[in-house]
Amino acid sequence: MRYISAFDYESSRFKIITLPASNRVDLVYHFQTHYGAKYDIKVSTNFPGSKATEAVTYKVPNFLQPYKVRVTSNPEAGAFMIYWQEPYLPYFIDRLYYEVYIYRGFNISTDYEKYYVTRPVLVYKGNESLYTFSIGSVSYDGQYRSLLTDPIVADIYGEVHELNI
Repeated sequence: MRYISAFDYESSRFKIITLPASNRVDLVYHFQTHYGAKYDIKVSTNFPGSKATEAVTYKVPNFLQPYKVRVTSNPEAGAFMIYWQEPYLPYFIDRLYYEVYIYRGFNISTDYEKYYVTRPVLVYKGNESLYTFSIGSVSYDGQYRSLLTDPIVADIYGEVHELNI
C-alpha cells in the first residue's frame, strides 16, 4: 500500500489518500485543488521500517488575471480608454466579468470608483487629469477571483506609467 498525505494550509486539514499495492516504482495521482492554495505533500508506504518522504510544499497558481493592460487618453474629450487581454478560462468556469478600479492621482490607498465590465475595453471620463487604473477578473458565480493587475498611472496628455507592486 502507498499513502499520500496533503496538508491544506487554507483549511488546516489533512487529506490522506490510500493507493492499492503495486510493483510499480512510479507514482501518479491527481487530486482536486483550488486556485491560490498551498499544500504540504508527503508520500509513504506500509513496508516495515519505511519512513515518509520529506514534505514538498506546492503552491497552486492564482486565478488568471487580465494581462497586456493599456491605457490611452483623448485630451479633447477628457476621456481614457482602458484595454486588456482576457485570460484563459478553464473548462469549469462558464463566464467572467471584470472589475475596473479607478483611483484619482497616484495614490491607490485612497477611495476608488469600481466599474463592472463583461468585455475588455472601458471608456472613462472624469474631471481630473491623472488617474490610476487596475483590473481584476471574477467568475460569474463569485467562486474565483484574480489578483488585481499592476496599477497603471495615466494622465490626460498621454503619459502612462506602470507601478510595480
